[in-house]
Amino acid sequence: MKSVSIIIPCYNYEKLVIKKVKKLIRKIKSHKIKYEFIIVDDCSKDDTFKKLKENFFSNKNILVVKNSINRGKSYSIRKGIKISKYNHIILIDCDLTYFEKIDHIIKLMKKNVDFIAVNRRLKASRLTNKTFSLYQLIRHFIGQFISQIIKNLLKLKIEACDTQAGLKGFKKIPILKRTKFISNRFFFDLELFFLFINQNRKVEFIPVKYEISKDSSIKIFDIKNFLIIVELYKVILKCRNLK
Repeated sequence: MKSVSIIIPCYNYEKLVIKKVKKLIRKIKSHKIKYEFIIVDDCSKDDTFKKLKENFFSNKNILVVKNSINRGKSYSIRKGIKISKYNHIILIDCDLTYFEKIDHIIKLMKKNVDFIAVNRRLKASRLTNKTFSLYQLIRHFIGQFISQIIKNLLKLKIEACDTQAGLKGFKKIPILKRTKFISNRFFFDLELFFLFINQNRKVEFIPVKYEISKDSSIKIFDIKNFLIIVELYKVILKCRNLK
């Protein structure tokens, strides 16, 4: 692997986005490979897009684009992939979750692994929270439950399923361009993961230490949860039909 496209979806992150992107640039430069950053702002309500343009407008390796309306994380990632120019892709959340595993991702990509992702559900992964609020406990068990549902309904022969962790690397395999993805908001990661599994591609998972955030844009009692369930159902149904 001599080049990589880094795709970063972001939304309302003006306070830290510049610091995080510069940190990621230093990391990628240390590997001495060609790179491009594609940062997709999902129509943030704050000055995220403005700060990104001000700081990186003269950097030819960084492309900052903005959705005309808020379309969702999945749409933003798909947009980034579509305009990327290199054959290896790294997806990472703008808060750089699991940043310490980027070296491992690149190492495996250089060994021709087709799809790599951090996986919080592996036995070797470790939850680092020492105390939990009720909200954190509910989030944890919902995450475990959804992962098990996905694994069982799609009959995945893997140790554990974790499609939503925010760091992945993969190749642009030929079928990727021809595939019509249906997720705009929450579950593109699942569609992408299943595509590689269904194609019998070489897939590897990386165990991580992780914590459950005390806060999230997803609330326990929120109408948005109904939309999440509906999209998950549609994606699982689509994947089952592909088997």
